[in-house]
Amino acid sequence: MLAVKSMTQRTRDLAPKGGSLTFTLPSADPDELGAVEALLKSYNENHRGFEFAAVQGAGLLHVVPRRARGLSGNLEPVKPVLDALITIEPRERTSYEFIEEFLKKVSIATNTNVGMGTISANLLMRTKTSIGGSGRTARSILEQWILERYSGFSWRLLYEPDKSYDLNISLVAPGKTPILLPRPSPAAKP
Repeated sequence: MLAVKSMTQRTRDLAPKGGSLTFTLPSADPDELGAVEALLKSYNENHRGFEFAAVQGAGLLHVVPRRARGLSGNLEPVKPVLDALITIEPRERTSYEFIEEFLKKVSIATNTNVGMGTISANLLMRTKTSIGGSGRTARSILEQWILERYSGFSWRLLYEPDKSYDLNISLVAPGKTPILLPRPSPAAKP
């Protein structure tokens, strides 16, 4: 947690606030991206501390941070850690081993601690994958893994006050895929 001392030497803790935006899109909606963008526009206009954008992946929609209120009080650009380019050699392994390697590669590429949050370790230890990729965004590799056979899974990357991240992977009910807003970090000061 970030501690700030005021002129009177009192310490107060500052922690970013997170939140979730959950809704169901009609499966027949031909413009799911447009619908999510409209919801995010409304969210961004009413929650002045963060701005999010929708990004269309190879098969999933991702909600990613674009700007966050920094220590100056102004909105500043953020670079999502899953935008980092990484390489993971394709080879057969458990899904748990894949996620461990994935997190290690993202941590190295961003010089940030990205750890395992809440996951179903038992399920991931029992399933195999051979997903990999060279010079691709971490988000696209994670998406490829989810789409491989885990279409009922969703991911959420949480930013912690100690400037680390936790990747949560959860099972969601069909037709009720949540749109989760990650807690972004402010851009680093030059």
